[in-house]
Amino acid sequence: MLTTYKTRLSSKTQLTETVCLFHFDLIDPKEFSFIPGQYMILLVPQENGETARRLYSIFSSVTKKTGFDLLVEHVPGGVASEYLKRITVDQEVEFQGPAGMFKLHETPRDKVFLATGTGIAPMVSILDQCQIAHLKSQIYLFWGMRYFKEIYYFNELKKISEANPRFQFVICLSREENLAALPEDDKNYFFLGHINNALEQKIADLKSQISNFDYYLCGGRNMVELIKEQHLYEKGVPRDQVFFEKF
Repeated sequence: MLTTYKTRLSSKTQLTETVCLFHFDLIDPKEFSFIPGQYMILLVPQENGETARRLYSIFSSVTKKTGFDLLVEHVPGGVASEYLKRITVDQEVEFQGPAGMFKLHETPRDKVFLATGTGIAPMVSILDQCQIAHLKSQIYLFWGMRYFKEIYYFNELKKISEANPRFQFVICLSREENLAALPEDDKNYFFLGHINNALEQKIADLKSQISNFDYYLCGGRNMVELIKEQHLYEKGVPRDQVFFEKF
């Protein structure tokens, strides 16, 4: 049975025009534990007295026990989006959870993370777990966005990559025409195109077989289905090496 948590919004940071970072402190119960990759269920009160439920992956470190972070993309007219847009710091909010089966599987294979948009949230939490556990596998993150202006958390990923040679990441920009606006030192972190194209290029660069890795996918339903069916399963990746969360 899921636990209901009373929380208080302690901070609300606008990262881009549409994405906001929320931190909630626990009121009751005062502490919780979760498996990186899991989500919380936001309880949204409705005018008719009913409650709408929306799922958000936990963005924060597993070491945080008294609160959690959520990445939220504002969807105009969305029940949860409009509710979260209205709430203010110190307002009380209810959640249920943690829930979900998306998590790290500690196998000897190297890991490939494939995310689009706010699908980066559980990946960051899992990546933090890998660092804590000193996981020896190589980890490759491919994060799909459309434009430069949509990017956030870039400097944090750079710091992780610079401190951990077992972690590499690429931000894939599907609608930019060139990388001219970027500092020269940052261009290696970007790829023009979709995440499946970047993945194929990386596999070729590594001179490896696509079936040699475990894959973790998170993002929109269409993206997840396309990648796992056409770019993984059809190319020989066993189903038990593919793990995903879709929204």
